[in-house]
Amino acid sequence: MARVDDDGNDIGFDWPKLSSIDKPLVDLGAIGPDTLGLIILYPSGVVYTNQTGGLLCTHPSAEGVFLPIGTRDQARTLARFFAGASTTIGDAERRHVDRTLDENAETRILRVDPTEMDRSHEAWIYVTIASAPGRLVTFGTHGILTWQNSD
Repeated sequence: MARVDDDGNDIGFDWPKLSSIDKPLVDLGAIGPDTLGLIILYPSGVVYTNQTGGLLCTHPSAEGVFLPIGTRDQARTLARFFAGASTTIGDAERRHVDRTLDENAETRILRVDPTEMDRSHEAWIYVTIASAPGRLVTFGTHGILTWQNSD
């Protein structure tokens, strides 16, 4: 959820402090500039975090299962598009992400979750996972698309 100051200006996101997490924590900050990842939201007992939000350098976290996914070109396209962005996403950003996901058969089953756009931002995009044969089906239908922060 975005936070605002007394004048209504967006000042970032309100996430739990990483020090308060009592489960194993994996920092995805070193995934590299050419890696696109999916955190499938699932009660795995492992929590993942990544530095996100452009220059805000937020550190959201989510419990789940991490899966490298997509191509180097997709990761680069998203990183360039969101470079420096720090606010929640709108319809233009949603359309760009969905078009980028359409470029690869492996990521075509992902779509930006329209119900979570107010929590999505640079390098931390909530997605839905369509039912499809393969390795994603047994874990769940919601996840977070993530990549290296653009700061």
